[in-house]
Amino acid sequence: MRPHPVWGFMLNVGYDGRGGKFDEVMAPCDCPASLTTKLGYVTVEPSLRIAPFSSSFHLFIGGTYRQSVRSSFIYTQQLKSDREEDFSQVEKHIFSGQIGAGYDIPLSPLTSTTQVVLSPFVSYHPYFGQEPRAIESWSLSTIRVGAAIKFGKAPVVNVADVPPATTGGLQFSIAAPTAIPGNRRVKETFPLRNYIFFDENNTEIPNRYVKLKRSEAANFKESQFQEPAPKDSAGRSQRQLNAYYTILNIIGDRMRKNPSTSIVLMGSSAGKGEQIGKAEA
Repeated sequence: MRPHPVWGFMLNVGYDGRGGKFDEVMAPCDCPASLTTKLGYVTVEPSLRIAPFSSSFHLFIGGTYRQSVRSSFIYTQQLKSDREEDFSQVEKHIFSGQIGAGYDIPLSPLTSTTQVVLSPFVSYHPYFGQEPRAIESWSLSTIRVGAAIKFGKAPVVNVADVPPATTGGLQFSIAAPTAIPGNRRVKETFPLRNYIFFDENNTEIPNRYVKLKRSEAANFKESQFQEPAPKDSAGRSQRQLNAYYTILNIIGDRMRKNPSTSIVLMGSSAGKGEQIGKAEA
């Protein structure tokens, strides 16, 4: 069963050593004396785990129960042997609380059935409810820094059994962009090759070139080969060839728009004599 991405439960069981040393004082003999404690508890710490961002970072808060298993102290005074005894009236059972934060770092692949997680953490155990003895106001507050290694078992998931809609808690949505109406004008132009190719051994302009009569030439416009929006981009090569076969009329239309223009005609006979070249020109 997959854990909840936000809420969870944690339980720590262990030994809590709370040894310490009191400040050195001057004994009636005018010699320094010190006291070192060796308190120890078996502790059970249940807590609620909260991952506010549904991520590896988490907070935890809960209670603590400690049972005293060691309550000795060592009294040291100058010029005397150390004396080790047990505190009297030590609280056998202690109830308190804790709060902290941690971060889970996976150490095994997500596809592995055995999961290992390293979890560094820091926690604060406040003073209330932690008086070791019943006859004085001696209390303890603790800041704990450490790392836990967590082991778990993950079920084997067959990809074929996972419904297509399963997204691991994530939801995806696709919003179509707002359509922006508008008109697009495409002006198609063609480069022209300024050559006329004759059939072999013939100086007549071939029929593949479009030759207009005088009445037809008056209505001819070069712009008729410019389509506002070509419907078939794959047919561009054929449209370009049609424009080339109309090259004589296109040049004529340009000369009509620019009466002062002069052109030079050149003929090439491909080695068949000057007269053939002049005839083609």
